[in-house]
Amino acid sequence: MPVTFDNLTHIPQPTLPDIAPLMAALSTLDGQVMSLQEQLNVTQDAVRNHEAEVAQTTNQLRTGVRRVSDRMDNTIADVARSRESLSWTELIQLMEDVQNNPRDIEYVTKLARKARELNKVFQLHQNVLNTLAECNSLLRGLLGEDK
Repeated sequence: MPVTFDNLTHIPQPTLPDIAPLMAALSTLDGQVMSLQEQLNVTQDAVRNHEAEVAQTTNQLRTGVRRVSDRMDNTIADVARSRESLSWTELIQLMEDVQNNPRDIEYVTKLARKARELNKVFQLHQNVLNTLAECNSLLRGLLGEDK
């Protein structure tokens, strides 16, 4: 059978769904996607802000710990210098001599002459205790345990 234009006009049209509900659904989905995108952006901003706060707090803690460490290093160096300037070894030996020979007036006299140096040793000891208390307080502050 020959093909004619009449055949073309008799081909049935397919049934198409109503476009209005499809457009409404598309609009709803588009709104939901935009809403989710906004939520994602807000969440990403919150995460960035949180990460920045964590980094800042970490740096502050690191600085605080460094301050405590430096303070302790300085105290250790001060004690080492003081030991040398006070002839610590000689003082220890003199103390042992006096302990071993408490009735020997020569040792007691030498000890009396070294009273100023011994007093400096006691002061140094107190300074070390004060520094340790200060460092302990700083560390407790960093831990949030202000006591």
